[in-house]
Amino acid sequence: MEIVKQGEDLIITGAGFLVAGTIISAIGATNVIITGTDNGLELVARGNAVEGFGNVLQAIGRMKVYEIEGREEEILSIVGCWFQAGGNFTNTVANEVILEGTEEEEGLRVNALGSGVQSVGASLEAVGAPVDRPLESTGNWVIALGSSIDSIANLFILQDKKKKGDALAVIGSYLEVVGALIELYALTSLREESLPETEDNRYQYPRISV
Repeated sequence: MEIVKQGEDLIITGAGFLVAGTIISAIGATNVIITGTDNGLELVARGNAVEGFGNVLQAIGRMKVYEIEGREEEILSIVGCWFQAGGNFTNTVANEVILEGTEEEEGLRVNALGSGVQSVGASLEAVGAPVDRPLESTGNWVIALGSSIDSIANLFILQDKKKKGDALAVIGSYLEVVGALIELYALTSLREESLPETEDNRYQYPRISV
């Protein structure tokens, strides 16, 4: 149905934004550990904002699909998407606070909270994925793992273990990239499998010889 197709398009588009956002954040986290400064945090903040936008698109798309299909597990995915959006936007604000330098400790605490919320959201989305889509679920589990590691990274930095914290942040950010890529691949593969056959494939007329 058209509404379901619109919902699926939003989910796939959102996944694309997730890939873009996680890559931007990973580049920023890498810059932080290479330079030993917080210069890369601006990229991390922008990446989180892009991810959050992708999460919102996916949440809206999943709600459209749920309206038609009514699969109960989809509610978990919807809630998970909103949780991830909230976590990512929280990370964006937190990184901006850290960059300002006035309340760095508070920013780190909020950042840890945002990543934790994002991890919970990705876990919910993984649980809510249909059982016949294990790759989609795997992608979200990897995102959840990466987000939890990023949350722990901020706690390390709060304990004056900046080098370890920055290293964990890089690991977590690249895990999120991998998870987002897995999810996007799973969703696009599913779309390709569900595409209707072309007219040439559907109508095979026998050749008449004269």
